Amino acid sequence: MTGGRGFGLGPMPGTDIAAAAEIVMGETGDFPAFPELPCRGVGADAIGRAGALLEGLNIEPGPRGWRLCARPQLLTRRAVDGIESDLDVCGEMWSGRGTGELKIQVAGPWTLAAAIELPDGHRAITDRGALRDISGALLHGVLGHVADIRGRFGSEVAVQVDEPLIGAVCGGGLPGTSDYEIIRPVPAPEAGERLRELADSLRDSGVREVLLNLTASPPPWDVAGVCGADTVLVDTGHIVGRTQLDGLGAAVSEGTRVGLGAVPVDPAALPASADLNERSRDTAVDLARLWDELGLPRNLLTTVVDVHPRAGLSRVSGAVAARALAMSRTVSSMLNRDAGDL
Repeated sequence: MTGGRGFGLGPMPGTDIAAAAEIVMGETGDFPAFPELPCRGVGADAIGRAGALLEGLNIEPGPRGWRLCARPQLLTRRAVDGIESDLDVCGEMWSGRGTGELKIQVAGPWTLAAAIELPDGHRAITDRGALRDISGALLHGVLGHVADIRGRFGSEVAVQVDEPLIGAVCGGGLPGTSDYEIIRPVPAPEAGERLRELADSLRDSGVREVLLNLTASPPPWDVAGVCGADTVLVDTGHIVGRTQLDGLGAAVSEGTRVGLGAVPVDPAALPASADLNERSRDTAVDLARLWDELGLPRNLLTTVVDVHPRAGLSRVSGAVAARALAMSRTVSSMLNRDAGDL
């Protein structure tokens, strides 16, 4: 990786994979994210999609979400077929357009174990054996998915591990199945070590890059610092206060590459095409000032910083999503070119 990049987190609006694939390639062709369409409903959500990849484990919808079950389910089979069909469409749409590296996204082991319930209704994270089984099944499933993509596209693959529940996992914020069940927080070193094992195993199997997505909440830097990911993705809206600023500054100083979610997805905040450069420059200036506040040299903005839209892209129109991705690429280009002059 040389220089910063502008790319998407994965989720896209609507239910038309061809339309989403065209937007992704048109706006982030250097590093396209395989589009996900959560608006399709149950099974297209992050947990359902990851559950479809779990090797040797089965999940089904339960009263409060997803739960482990003994036999494969029709909904899960449809999710698997949907992923394969989407790959077929993307292959047709992107044929001959040079996808040198493609990014896929998958829910991480802590989020899966926190979101999926055991058959008795308790969260899987409360059972160390279930946590281990989910982690192992996830690794094997993702490796199979990566091999399939390599075979179809002839591309290098980056894997983005989404951990939206890691803050609750480590902060003790997961509710139990009753008022009497307390789910104890997972110590940061333990959480980081499991993520590191996943990242190391993926790279050992030829994955080009592992990204850890911590955009859903203020990032736990004590986990991010030991997770083993090549790039950590955060939302700049959460980088508030001395603790967060110090955490970001320390991570970059220690060699962590960061993806900054600095581009809004609110339609009212996104400029029309004619104003894209002006608004992009304002955002680039804001990031340069953040860098100055951290006391970091600006030349790092050109080597270890990526830019992406904030979460929520699936809830806007395709035109707004296209503008957010285009703005991310433009801001990244400005940082690469003008970091010292912003």
